[in-house]
Amino acid sequence: PGVADRDTGPAHLAEASPNGPSQGVPGCVSMLERQSGKNMIDSTSDTAFTHHTLDALTRRTKAAIHNIANQNVDGFKRYTVRFEDKLRDAMDAGKDEGAVEATVERDTSGAAGANNVVLMEELALLGKTQIMHDFMLRKAAGYFSSINKAIQGR
Repeated sequence: PGVADRDTGPAHLAEASPNGPSQGVPGCVSMLERQSGKNMIDSTSDTAFTHHTLDALTRRTKAAIHNIANQNVDGFKRYTVRFEDKLRDAMDAGKDEGAVEATVERDTSGAAGANNVVLMEELALLGKTQIMHDFMLRKAAGYFSSINKAIQGR
């Protein structure tokens, strides 16, 4: 049969390769399939981790801004965002880092009825958060740029 007569659907590829469908020439095993079930790039975990990290940094920025706005309110207790310690615990337990999500909590330290916001600490936290946010955005951009290059073959 000619090329036009040949079945090029998924069933045809599954028959040609004992390891399942492969892109490219029928009968050839793709590079990813040779990795014995392990993907070279775990895009789900990588993007989930980046997404959750950016979400944590955004929440931290919003909490710091809210704390600064309420620095002169009697009895106000600042908000904090927990992420790094939860990430460390997940890594120590061998869990997926991409599943860790940030939580916003109230810092109840200090005397009852007293405000516990320290302006300079909040401003320093905002600066640190901005640097980390910029780094994670560059990391994500680089990751997606390399995926784009692989797809386009450049």
